[in-house]
Amino acid sequence: MKELVFPYLHISIEHSTSLLYSVWLREPGLDEYKEGMKQLVECLERYPVFYWIQDSTHLAHVSLECQRQTLHQMAPSVTGSQLRKIARITARDFAYMAMFDEVVEEELNHADRNHTLGDRKIEVQQFASYEEAADWIADIKV
Repeated sequence: MKELVFPYLHISIEHSTSLLYSVWLREPGLDEYKEGMKQLVECLERYPVFYWIQDSTHLAHVSLECQRQTLHQMAPSVTGSQLRKIARITARDFAYMAMFDEVVEEELNHADRNHTLGDRKIEVQQFASYEEAADWIADIKV
């Protein structure tokens, strides 16, 4: 297992299950948010990850526009990776959830039009708990 720990973000990669797990430990400042997202992109580019559980419950205060821009910037790394499933744990902020779904759909459609994904599909779902996310990913237990 590979782990990266920052005061605001914990990232772990379980090689045996090809699982990336990231959890924001507290509300990050804007620079911390950008640096954390950069670290996550590097993990996607460096390690063979099929599944990603991301706990984003502490990101509710980061503006929707900032998160939208970041998601668009991350998209090439996500679509260029080996990811098959992304399970996102989030607070029930419906505006953010709708924006996230919209950006993901835009980027996956763009990647599909450009044949970036080939025959591979990336499934994305949002959940209220780790248990729900893990069950959807691969029956991973706490």
